[in-house]
Amino acid sequence: MKKAKHKSMRQFNKLTPTQHEAIALLLEEAGEVVQICGKILRHGLRSRHPDSYVLNRDELGKECGDFAAALAIAIDTGVVSEDVVKQQQPRKLENVQRWLHHIKVKL
Repeated sequence: MKKAKHKSMRQFNKLTPTQHEAIALLLEEAGEVVQICGKILRHGLRSRHPDSYVLNRDELGKECGDFAAALAIAIDTGVVSEDVVKQQQPRKLENVQRWLHHIKVKL
């Protein structure tokens, strides 16, 4: 059997290993925020994890902090523009108000 000659292994998406890692971390942490939000919707903010007894509210805070750290890494590595993030936040706060039923956004 003849061995196939392989060209240099390149990412088809042209991401550098640093970019790939930063995006993978951001994705993982976003998923953990989604997961604890689902648990809170099912069990409430004051429910506790059965093994660690940590309140779901505290777990949400922890996961949001982890996501913020992953976002900081994405910014530091150039995957995300800090300027774009800062410009988008007030836009979102203004635009989301019409879809909110119980929250008054402070602009």
